[in-house]
Amino acid sequence: MPRFNSEWKVGPHGRLRKLDEGLLTVAGEIRMPLGNFPRRMTVVGLAGQRTAIWSVIPLAEPQMQEIEALGAPSFLIVPGPGHRLDIRAWKARYPQRK
Repeated sequence: MPRFNSEWKVGPHGRLRKLDEGLLTVAGEIRMPLGNFPRRMTVVGLAGQRTAIWSVIPLAEPQMQEIEALGAPSFLIVPGPGHRLDIRAWKARYPQRK
């Protein structure tokens, strides 16, 4: 497992895809000595111009602006220990999140 990132470190990722109204997803990779491993983040638009983000991945600024246009990142969901890699950087960028 790579070390946790404290700073916003954009790794390899694709483009944000709109699956439905208020539902975005993006695939990325975690580079490790044994190879590259896939990862996926999902963004759900909520009432009140907020979003819930499942398994956070730092993205390039144009994609982050797309997410912020959907709503303020309000809930950061870490589904398991292997999904904590970038949670510190997200908490620092969005201190009002839960």
